[in-house]
Amino acid sequence: MTANDDRLDGIELMQRSVERAVADPTAEVETRWFEIAGAQVSVRFVGAAAAEPLTRALGHARTPVPESTDAAFHLDVLDSAASGAELSPVLQFLMRAAGVPNLGTRHEIPELTTDRCRAIAVPWDGLLAMYDRDTARGWMWVADHVALPLWDFGAPFRSVLNWWLSDTDRHCVHAAAVGSERGAVLITGKGGSGKSTSALACLGTELGYLSDDYCVIETQPTPIVHSLYSTGKLRGETDLARFPHLRSWVANIERIGEEKQLMFLAEEAPDALLAAAPLRAIVLPSIVPEGPTRLSPISGGTALRALAPTSMFQLPDSGPAALAMMASLVRTIPSFVMEAGPDVSEIPGVITSLLADLNESQP
Repeated sequence: MTANDDRLDGIELMQRSVERAVADPTAEVETRWFEIAGAQVSVRFVGAAAAEPLTRALGHARTPVPESTDAAFHLDVLDSAASGAELSPVLQFLMRAAGVPNLGTRHEIPELTTDRCRAIAVPWDGLLAMYDRDTARGWMWVADHVALPLWDFGAPFRSVLNWWLSDTDRHCVHAAAVGSERGAVLITGKGGSGKSTSALACLGTELGYLSDDYCVIETQPTPIVHSLYSTGKLRGETDLARFPHLRSWVANIERIGEEKQLMFLAEEAPDALLAAAPLRAIVLPSIVPEGPTRLSPISGGTALRALAPTSMFQLPDSGPAALAMMASLVRTIPSFVMEAGPDVSEIPGVITSLLADLNESQP
C-alpha cells in the first residue's frame, strides 16, 4: 500500500480508535481549553490522568470553557495506559514497523503522510501524532504518558501545533523571546549558545518573558512573537550556579546531571509572563568568559543561518513556507550578536536599552 492508497486512511483509523475509547462508559475523559497565538484551542484527553502533566507547560494559556466551543484547532490525546484503550491494530503494526531506517528525517511515516495527512512516530517513546489539514484536527496516541521523555512535558504537542499553525501562516521557531507589550527581541542560536541563559536572566526585571525554547512568529502585517510554552530550562549545576534563586522552581531537581532542569513558570512566576508582543529585533547570544555584555549589529543572513537550521530540523513540516517566513523576518527587523560576559545580570539592561531605541523609532 502507498501513501495515496485509499485503503490506508490513517486519519480514519486514528479517529475510530479515539471514538471507540470515548464511547466506553468507564472512560475518563477531560477537555481543556487554551488560547494559543490568539486562537482558541481545545485538547480532549482520553485517559484524564494525562491532562495535568501534559499541559503544565501551557498553564499560562489555559482558559475557562468558552461560550462557543468551535475551536480553531482541536486535538485528541489517547493514552492507552491511562484509559485502557488500544490503538488500531493497523496503526500498531505501522508503529512497530517504523524503525529509524523507515522514518523520514523528522520521524514522518511515509505510509500515512499525504497532502491531507501529516503523521510522525516516535516508536521508542510510544508516541504517534497525526494532523488532518482539511479539518484542522489533530490526534496524539501515547502508550503511557508517564514514560514520555522530558521534552514532551516541556514542549507538549509541538509537532501537531506546528502543523496547524503553519497552515495559518504562523510558524513555530526554536528561539527564546523577552520584551514588553511595546516590543520584544527574539533570541536564537544553536543549542548551548545562551538562549535560555539570556531569557532567564530577564525574569524579575521590567522585561516580560515569552519563551526560552519555542515561540510562534507571524509576519503579516507586521512581525509579532507569541508565547507558546511557559517553561524554563537549565543545564545542571553550571546553570544553577548562575541562577541559584531558581533552584527551588526546578520540577526534576532529583535528576540533575541526567537531563535538563525544567521549570513551569506559569506556576512559579505568572506575573513575569507575556503573551505576545511586536517583534523588534533578533539577537544571537554568545557567552564569553570576560568583559561587559554588549551588542554588535550583524547581517540578516547571519541571523537566518542561526535561526533556520534548528527550527527546521526540530519541527516536522518546517519546509519552504517556514524558511520564507524566516527570510522575510530577517529582512524586516535588525539583527545583533550579544556577547554576554560572566555577569548575567547585565543582560536585561542591554536588551532594555536596545528595545528603548527600537521602540522610539516606531511610528
